[in-house]
Amino acid sequence: MRAYVRSLLVALALNTALPLFAQLNGTYTVGPAGNYATIAAAITALQTNGVSGPVNMDIISGSYSGNWTINTIPGVSGTNKVTFRSQAGLASAVTLTNVAAAPVFTLNNASWIYFLNLTVNSTNNCILLNGASDYVSILSCSLAPGTSYASVTTGTTFTGINTQVSSCTITGGRFGVRLFNIAPSYGQGHHVSSNTITGVTEDGILVDRGSTVVISGNSITSGGTNTATYNDGISVRNGVNAMAIMGNTVNWAIGTTGIYFDSHTYSPGYPPLIENNVVVMSAGNVAGCGISVLSSDNTEVRHNSVRCNVAKSAMQVQFCSGVVLEGNIMQTTTAEGVMVQSGAFASIDRNLYFGSSGNVVRIPPSTFYTLAGWQALGHDPASLYADPLFTSTTDLHIPAASPAISMGPLPSIAFDRDLSARPQPAATRPDAGAYERPEGCTGMSGTYTIGPSAGNDYMSFSNAVLAMLNCGLTGPVTFLVQSGTYAEQLSIPQISGTSATNTITFRSAALDSSAVVLSWPSSGTPANDFTLRMNGGDRVTFDRITIERSGSAGYANVVAFSSTAGTAGSQFTRFDHCRLIGTTAPGSAGYLLTSVANGDEDSVTVRNTRFVNGRSGVLWSTTTDNDLLLIQDNVFVGQSYSGLNLTVRDRGFTIRRNSITVTAATAVGISIGNSTAGFDVSRNSISSAYYAMNLATGISAALGEPRVYDNMLRASNTGMIISGPTNSGLRIDNNSVFGQNYAVYMNAGTITIASFRNNALVSASVVLYRASATASMTLASHNALYRTTAGPFAFWTASQTTMAGLQAASGQFANSVIADPLFYDAPNNDLHAYAMELDASGTPIAHVTTDFDGDTRHASTPDIGADEFTPALWVAPVNTCGACDLITCNGSGTDRWIYKDRRVVARINDNGQNLGTVAMSVYVHSGAVRQSDLGQYYMDRNWNIDTQNSFASPISVRVFCTGAEFATYAAADPLVTTPATAGLVHYDGVLENCLETDNPAGQQWTPLITATGTEPRISIPGATRWFSGDIAKDGELYLTALGQVLPVELLSFTGTRVNEREVLLEWSTATEHDNAGFEVWRMIEGEAAFKEVAWVDGADNSQQTIAYTHLDDNDANGISYYKLKQVDNDGRYEWSDVVAVEGSARGQDLRVYPNPCTHELFIGGDITEGSQLFVLDALGRTVLLIDHASGGAVDVSQLPAGPYYLRAAQPSEQGTVPFIKR
Repeated sequence: MRAYVRSLLVALALNTALPLFAQLNGTYTVGPAGNYATIAAAITALQTNGVSGPVNMDIISGSYSGNWTINTIPGVSGTNKVTFRSQAGLASAVTLTNVAAAPVFTLNNASWIYFLNLTVNSTNNCILLNGASDYVSILSCSLAPGTSYASVTTGTTFTGINTQVSSCTITGGRFGVRLFNIAPSYGQGHHVSSNTITGVTEDGILVDRGSTVVISGNSITSGGTNTATYNDGISVRNGVNAMAIMGNTVNWAIGTTGIYFDSHTYSPGYPPLIENNVVVMSAGNVAGCGISVLSSDNTEVRHNSVRCNVAKSAMQVQFCSGVVLEGNIMQTTTAEGVMVQSGAFASIDRNLYFGSSGNVVRIPPSTFYTLAGWQALGHDPASLYADPLFTSTTDLHIPAASPAISMGPLPSIAFDRDLSARPQPAATRPDAGAYERPEGCTGMSGTYTIGPSAGNDYMSFSNAVLAMLNCGLTGPVTFLVQSGTYAEQLSIPQISGTSATNTITFRSAALDSSAVVLSWPSSGTPANDFTLRMNGGDRVTFDRITIERSGSAGYANVVAFSSTAGTAGSQFTRFDHCRLIGTTAPGSAGYLLTSVANGDEDSVTVRNTRFVNGRSGVLWSTTTDNDLLLIQDNVFVGQSYSGLNLTVRDRGFTIRRNSITVTAATAVGISIGNSTAGFDVSRNSISSAYYAMNLATGISAALGEPRVYDNMLRASNTGMIISGPTNSGLRIDNNSVFGQNYAVYMNAGTITIASFRNNALVSASVVLYRASATASMTLASHNALYRTTAGPFAFWTASQTTMAGLQAASGQFANSVIADPLFYDAPNNDLHAYAMELDASGTPIAHVTTDFDGDTRHASTPDIGADEFTPALWVAPVNTCGACDLITCNGSGTDRWIYKDRRVVARINDNGQNLGTVAMSVYVHSGAVRQSDLGQYYMDRNWNIDTQNSFASPISVRVFCTGAEFATYAAADPLVTTPATAGLVHYDGVLENCLETDNPAGQQWTPLITATGTEPRISIPGATRWFSGDIAKDGELYLTALGQVLPVELLSFTGTRVNEREVLLEWSTATEHDNAGFEVWRMIEGEAAFKEVAWVDGADNSQQTIAYTHLDDNDANGISYYKLKQVDNDGRYEWSDVVAVEGSARGQDLRVYPNPCTHELFIGGDITEGSQLFVLDALGRTVLLIDHASGGAVDVSQLPAGPYYLRAAQPSEQGTVPFIKR
């Protein structure tokens, strides 16, 4: 029956009239320039000549006035229809108005007449049908009748059938469409559909005495303030046979009822249908209702949405039986949902009721029932009493949050009010009310909102998931979640339509994870232990959402991957910038992210998420699985058992750049076991009260390498523990580890570590402990190990106190050192380091290309430890003598670096002496280059070294400065041009610090044999330069020109004839460096060249003054010239200046000293006071005349350096004495 009725929407009965001879056939134009000048002429032609085929009267655009009557036209039929239409195809193009007080069109027994695309305005009725006017259609017209009239109405003689009014715009008037058949006739097949009717003051659509009538898809809005009885949006009375009132929207503010269905005579098998209608009652007679079924048995009222904004019942059922009332939404203010008076139901169920009174049914006069009370009578067993969450008071669409979702009856009707298919997806229950969710038909795609406020698409997460489950996806879906707390337990099953493109995202609309909280209380039982369960849903992302368990009960899992047995797991799940918060209950079994079921939860990614409290942040225990995990850039705090506890066997996983802090007494940062497919655990910062990392049994490299690198691990007990009974293939490289008891502990079992390189390990006890005799390392090298207290630093077979011992016991640890990495802040797990022993001391490892911070590692000489750092020189211009970090030198004979503020200042080597605590201070001057009290310029970086214990032999010191500092100094000191022309000097005396300005006047600076160079590892603009020397005492160090010590610094060289046969040569040195000795060369006056006459051994190396002598056999009468050739151990040499010695026959009355001289020359001998003396140059020219005063000094400072002769002017004062001017 229902299929038959709905067929009326698309098919009407065929004409049975006999064909007549007619003259008109085809299309004609009507208008001043048309085939017919007037509409009246066209009508006359039709009535006079008849038709022999279909006729179109195309009315030329314009306005026409008249009162046109159409009587019977010969020859019309279902084929030979007559259509009056706008030639332009637009209703606005042709306007027809009345002249007299009569309808614009009156049809008297005129059948098969069509009006199409016309505007008809009237002060009377627009179109009046009389008599047997059958098959009249008014289509796509604009109709505006007079105030007390109708757009389409019938006269008192109307007996017509199959009247159709469709797709028209009807404005104003008393009635919109009024079809009233006179008895005994019934209006068979009337069809009123898809019209927009506004402003009517009595009835929108009235059909009286209809048969098999369809009223569908109309939108009706009342006008005026009429409160009279029987003024209805749709009124259908006294009908017979099938009847369908479907898909109409009635917004009614006058009269009594939105839809009034009265006195229908039931035809067996053809129940009348009232379906998919939307009725809003906003005013009118309070005695009315939204939908009234009166004296109409077996009426089916299904899937209607009714809202009464005034005190009206949503529905009334009176004086009838067999009524079906299913799948409706009925919302009222203070009235009941249904008023039932002498009514009986064949079925009443799956309705959604809501109102302020709490009553769903009233039986007059005053018996009220709540839903529970009504259900107790056996009615509405699956109905609900809840707010349907209509979009507004006039828009009765529902959001996905509505409780009406999927609560409708079965079997379902095929379409909803919007002609969307029901149900979606197929084979599920439809929604209650007139509307199925719009995305149900086409699938969901785009952006939706979640939140309790009006206007959101879904009230809750669960409603959104239900919508996706029902509708599936046709594109990517994003849910913007309104700020607030959502107390719900959410399970996400498989959603049809998801793909790499069609993803699902739940995102905080405020882009703040603290603004949206999905919360569920903890439980005392393990059943349904989750706030969020991933139950097979794929490609779901939670972005900036807090997911938590509240309360203090023991079962408190937050996110559980627990797909139903036998189903696929949840693939490609993501958590970005979220917060997962568990309880702090003692012994809680709450895991913040856990999977212990199928193990098909593939490609789960958690990034930038904060894990707070709970037993474990992540528990992933799936030993037969296909999982692929990425846990990256997250923060874990407050877990009582472990940050991450992973047992993932068959797929690799990545744990990268996480910060994990667990403070419970036995809590572990990361625990991994039974992995055979490899993993990447890198760049994590882990601080634990127990173990920072536990690499448990069952790890192997069967399907991939297990790699642990670039991590910073700090533990109050053990930094890293590696356990058996079997564990192999581990690659543990470039980690920085501090463990109070142990840095690395190799526990019982057969343990094989494939690679253990470039690690920086520190402990207050044993740094590396091999507890298992079957534990081994295949390749261990380039590690730095350091114990902060006295005692053995390693245990391997036995306690080891030296690196040589560890290397011998293990057969490993080549290129490893015992050195403090100098971690920035080990208690707070900042294990960045700055020790020069770590810099460029590692070995390249193929998969370790960046460090903890993401900095690129050096390709050939990476650093040891998690941090690839660039050493820095201390350069702060503080103008203060600032203390550096203390170091301890215990006689190791190794280079020890001295730092200030984690930057390099100097390096010393105790050369095997126990110096104890060594303190250094450094001063950098920010002003102009300074001079000492003796006038020497010195560089603006100064040092002071102070040792706890004195030292018996020199220690080596290397100090550092910037190239710019040296350049500034060199520019000021005229004696310094390059680093090789300057050197270190040492001050040892009172007021030792790093300030020259408070040293006493006349201070003595001891030059040091100085080496210099650049330090490429300490990068700074202008390069980092160093100067090295040996000091015999502590004290102050400066860089100055006086510090440039020649390999052999000759203090003096003189020659004296001691008798007629011998010359005594004497010389002394201030310092010597690699000095093999001296060749003595002589040339006697008259000889052509010098020749070697003697060899005197040197002291090799010396920082003290050494005197040398040589007695030369020489009885020559002429002047003798001597010079020294100082020879280094490597064969290099330097010549001294030449000294002259008089011959044996020369008188000795005239003497000079010192010889060589610098600026003054003293003259002695038996010389008469006032005598004149001449100074001759090497060519015999007089360059200076001297009036001699006995014992006086002669100023020779203006003479150029070179050899000279002093000669007396008087023959009696014989003598010519040579001397050298420097």
